[in-house]
Amino acid sequence: MKKRAKTAVIALGILLAVLTALLLAPVSCYRISSPRSLPAFSKSYALTNINTATFKELEAAAGIGPVTAARIIRYREKHGPFEKMEDLGAVEGLTPALLEKLKAGFKTE
Repeated sequence: MKKRAKTAVIALGILLAVLTALLLAPVSCYRISSPRSLPAFSKSYALTNINTATFKELEAAAGIGPVTAARIIRYREKHGPFEKMEDLGAVEGLTPALLEKLKAGFKTE
């Protein structure tokens, strides 16, 4: 009887370990190492107005760091609101490729 009980305890331990591994495995698949690894705008249906966007909203967009976000705000304060997204090309440090990414998540109206 003792051998049978010992075997049952071992089997139960293995079963619990396997179930725990199965339950935790999918969670680790969705772990994101960095917010910067996300696409520029992931499934956002509402576009953010580039003329009213805060520093944090600008910085959250992929490809825009704190320096570029500050440059956009500084340019906007000095020259007024952007009339169209292409006007962002005048901001120092904004490449044509980055401008195309920003068009997906920002608007001027």
